[in-house]
Amino acid sequence: MRRIETKEDIDKKDRRNKIIIGVILTALMLFSTAGYAFFSGNTNSEETLKVSIDGKDFYYQGNYWATSIDSKPYYFTYLPNETRSTNIKKSISDYSGKTVYFTGTGLAEEEIARNFGNFAGRIGFACTENENCTENWPIKNCTSNLIIIKEQDAGSKVLQDEDNCVFIISNDTVRDADAFVYRVLGII
Repeated sequence: MRRIETKEDIDKKDRRNKIIIGVILTALMLFSTAGYAFFSGNTNSEETLKVSIDGKDFYYQGNYWATSIDSKPYYFTYLPNETRSTNIKKSISDYSGKTVYFTGTGLAEEEIARNFGNFAGRIGFACTENENCTENWPIKNCTSNLIIIKEQDAGSKVLQDEDNCVFIISNDTVRDADAFVYRVLGII
């Protein structure tokens, strides 16, 4: 048979249970907060990855390597040591405040435009005199800061002709576009 409990015994037992549950919940909250603080900071995560190349710091942010030049951010898919060498003689002053034209729209053009936006006056698209252009773009030649990017199956070349056109003809146009931008910025 069950013992008869007084109102005072029931209240005492109820208060004790509430204190025990409160202490357990408080401890659980403290331990989970401490665990998050100690174990969530991955120092090797891609968001905090930092690489220094020739005295220039690059930080991995999302899908891009970011660096800063004159307090302006620049974003690249590849690091300088992952690109191919180029013989381009262009520099920022060749594009600063001027309109830069591309002959197409693709990832390589986006890569260059994203970075040239810091110093070029305007970025536009154009057709060359020799091509059958299906777009309603202006016809430009090599005297107009024209960058011609073409995909090809094998090989790679980034070059500048005597009329100052830049040609990126490659099977990896984004990598070569990064090499071109690094060269223009004076990083490589």
